[in-house]
Amino acid sequence: MARNEWAVWSDFIGLFLATGFVEGELAQSLLLVGDPGEGKSAMLRRFHHVPSVVVAMDATAEGLKQQVFPRVSKQNKRHLLLPEMYKLMQRRGPTADNTIGVLTLAMSGEMHDSFIGDRQHDAFPKGFQLGVIGAMPTKTFQDWRQTITNTGLLSRMIPVRFGFSDAMRYQILTAIATQDEHYLRPVGFKWPDRPVAITYSGLKVGPQVLRLAEELDDGTGKPRFMRLLVSLVKAAALLEGDHTVTARHIELVRQFTPILQSE
Repeated sequence: MARNEWAVWSDFIGLFLATGFVEGELAQSLLLVGDPGEGKSAMLRRFHHVPSVVVAMDATAEGLKQQVFPRVSKQNKRHLLLPEMYKLMQRRGPTADNTIGVLTLAMSGEMHDSFIGDRQHDAFPKGFQLGVIGAMPTKTFQDWRQTITNTGLLSRMIPVRFGFSDAMRYQILTAIATQDEHYLRPVGFKWPDRPVAITYSGLKVGPQVLRLAEELDDGTGKPRFMRLLVSLVKAAALLEGDHTVTARHIELVRQFTPILQSE
């Protein structure tokens, strides 16, 4: 039976979260951009239970540094879920800018070497890095796009257009009207309890990943995008219960081409 759009989106987000379980890989980041009421927050709620995730409905730079990030480090979390990421942008200029800057440092793995707090090295050990899965209304994203591009935040996230066809929206509305909550159930992936080593033979599968990058990229040849794809194919192997990347896992990532090219 063919998977519907809701299931496809669930698999796509799960793939990004799975990068946090791959040994030696960065936890990759994703930004869902869509109109209000489209279901972004409801979709992300399906992942609140994932053991590598910390959820924040709102935060400031100080809140992130003093509360969220130490908890992430102590509990070995790998992703921060921001279902209402637009709230971080709604404060007055310097506050929002500082929050964006701190998030960028965490996503890049540079918190340990950034002197922005009294206990920086105590709270954030070398190697501390965090992926972010966020959601933002289309207009807010458009208003803030230049700012988050200038700070480097956007270059560390993949923004994608989140939305559904009319047919899928009707199915969702029907489920709401009949109080059928199966769309809201936690995702059923088998998450590991520790990082998993995934073998990646560059000579064997590297050329196929390169071709996939050429299909998806805009022709500028961004190294960061290539590293993202390597992480995603490793994550696909992990979710399939395999320990070696093969052509099959590359095809699993390729099926998300319409989403990856949607922004």
